[in-house]
Amino acid sequence: MGRRLDELRYLIRDRLGPANGRPRKAARHFLEAARAAPDLAPFRGEGVEREALRAEQELAASFLKRYTRSLGAPVRGKSDGSAVEEVPVDRRGVIVDQNDQPDAEVSVDVVVCVHDALDDLRRCLRSLLAKTGRPFHLILVDDGSGPETGKYLRRFSADNPDATLVTRAGPPHGYTLAANDGLRASNGDYVIFLNSDTIVTFGWLNQLIECGESDRSIGIVGPLSNAASHQSVPKRREGRSWAVNELPAFLTADGMAFLLAGWSSDSCPRLPFLNGFCYAVKRATVDTIGLFDAENFASGYCEENDYSYRASLAGFELAVAQGAYVYHAKSRSYGKEGRREVARRNYQLFLRKHGEENIAPLVQSLNRGEALEPLRARVTQATADLDSFARAFRSADPEPLRIAFLLQRVGIGAGGGVHSIYQETRGMRALGVDARILVAEGLANARRQYADADEMFVGFEGEEDLHARSSDRNVIVATEFGTVELVRRLGERRDDFLPAYYAQDYEPFFFDPRTSESREATHSYEALPDGLLFAKTGWLCDLIGRLHGIHVAKVEPSLDHQVFRAGSRRRKGRGPVRVVGMVRPRTGHRQPLGTLRLLDRIQTELAPDVEVLSFGCGRLQLRRFAPQRAGRVENLGRLTREEVADVLGAADVFLDFSSYQAFGRTALEAMACGCAPIVPRVGGTSEYAVHGENAYVIDTTSEEAAFEAVCDLVADRDRLHRLQHGAVLTAERFSVMRAAVSEYVTFAAEYARRGLGAR
Repeated sequence: MGRRLDELRYLIRDRLGPANGRPRKAARHFLEAARAAPDLAPFRGEGVEREALRAEQELAASFLKRYTRSLGAPVRGKSDGSAVEEVPVDRRGVIVDQNDQPDAEVSVDVVVCVHDALDDLRRCLRSLLAKTGRPFHLILVDDGSGPETGKYLRRFSADNPDATLVTRAGPPHGYTLAANDGLRASNGDYVIFLNSDTIVTFGWLNQLIECGESDRSIGIVGPLSNAASHQSVPKRREGRSWAVNELPAFLTADGMAFLLAGWSSDSCPRLPFLNGFCYAVKRATVDTIGLFDAENFASGYCEENDYSYRASLAGFELAVAQGAYVYHAKSRSYGKEGRREVARRNYQLFLRKHGEENIAPLVQSLNRGEALEPLRARVTQATADLDSFARAFRSADPEPLRIAFLLQRVGIGAGGGVHSIYQETRGMRALGVDARILVAEGLANARRQYADADEMFVGFEGEEDLHARSSDRNVIVATEFGTVELVRRLGERRDDFLPAYYAQDYEPFFFDPRTSESREATHSYEALPDGLLFAKTGWLCDLIGRLHGIHVAKVEPSLDHQVFRAGSRRRKGRGPVRVVGMVRPRTGHRQPLGTLRLLDRIQTELAPDVEVLSFGCGRLQLRRFAPQRAGRVENLGRLTREEVADVLGAADVFLDFSSYQAFGRTALEAMACGCAPIVPRVGGTSEYAVHGENAYVIDTTSEEAAFEAVCDLVADRDRLHRLQHGAVLTAERFSVMRAAVSEYVTFAAEYARRGLGAR
């Protein structure tokens, strides 16, 4: 009997483990074998679950070991696989050595002066490396930052050796002093001073240079922005203060840039002053008027006004590139009151230096804002609501790209990945984009899941049929590793489309490294060398980039607020706390048995203060998979999206006990429904989950950590309600349209960069 039991244990570990991650099949095989063996009666029921749980835990440990190894070194003091901070690496080759800029192109130096504000700096550098479409030399000036920021800059410089790091360790400090050090270190045809609290967009640098090169008399160029005084759109002012035009939830900074670039003409409006947040200076201007005035404006503020006025006195014009948009988060180096005080003081210095009688007429003409008012009115109308934006998008892109997402199959109940593709395809179609989903199997399942499936899904049979049905597509997107080879073979037949791969997880983690599936999944990320690879979380972008040495574009996740939305709360804080978990036996790294065991424990130990529910698999499937637990935890079975929304809307806590989540769609959907999620620390949940603010982010290698999180929320209803409120506010930042815009603009930028089209 001992040998037979060992064989069965091996069987279930093999079937449940990394080889294919199919717990349902593993449990079925084990149960069938156990029923057939009379001498195994003591091991039926609980014994089956015990072995399946052990196999599941081994799978989780195997994943954690492989993931930790992928970080390059064990994370000191951590056993949960938490990643060290990622520093962006230039895998696109846009940062060039100062003396190695292409001879045929205008050379560009980008100077970023840094004084702490590390979160802003991270976002700025990531955007620079991901969105800039032409080579440039990067000069970072560390102006007395603290240890954490200084360490980050040194790591960035080490990982990107073509960048230059200038360190100003000792006093005096100040933006203008740092900018002058950056200017001294530069030799490009253009020197662009970029604030560290900015986020650049696709096309930003090309648009600036094209404007500057359009007229030899132009000496300085600036972009439009959300918060850049006279260069702001759609509003310049809010009351007596400068406007900070926050983008609506359906629009990204890249989407705004796409609109402006589509509307822009060859004209570059002239202004008497330009805001210094993104300030592109030609070398001829530098050679004529020299450095910034650090004697009067060492701390920054008005240094750009002084430089602009001096440039105009020397005969240079200042122009706005209407097709360039750079998002400005506003400076974090000083407090709000600190900024105002410095600005007031320096403005008086500026007036005394040049004479108020000379400056006042220029300021008056600037305040009239006549040059940009027609554009501001157009942006105001375009961003008023979703319908207005869709019309504006069509006007900016009257001949949009034709998109095809490629699916191998749609299963019963679809799944998170299919939901994402469906939502984002629907969003693109609302923008006037001809987008569709080509599916090999399961068209009937798609029709059962989505009312408009016949508009969105197109079935195909075999490679020849696929080629025929995709022959007019400009972009063809693989959505899982099994479809990458199909896209690659389509590329052998025609070279006039952009091949792409929508990575929704790191699929090699699903398999034993020795299997053919693992090798195919691993190879898939490098199988489209001329293609676009993209993902919806920074975690997944960094992971694939680190393991394969390739750039992965970051796009926005989608959330369907028509389905998932907060309604009236079920009990308004009274009665037991309702805890809901999703159990999917076919996905081993989601720890389905561990989730069931945890829900059972919560129900047993915290009664009568809790109610527990599960969903995600059929009742018969659950009984076969977990015969002991199935009867103790109420299971709602497989649910449609609308039914999931109803369950989450009536719940208080959503429990995701997965080993990791590349994204974790259901947790975000729970947040939109007003339900506080408990999510794994490892993975992409940081895209939306902030521990203690809108979620609990826990170590899912520990059942105790998850149980204690539930205990905290059950014991402290005020804390639970704060998390629920924060969850709803966070979910409002995500939408189907936002994700569709993000993906389409990424496609358009890469399509044009590869010379496949005019855009």
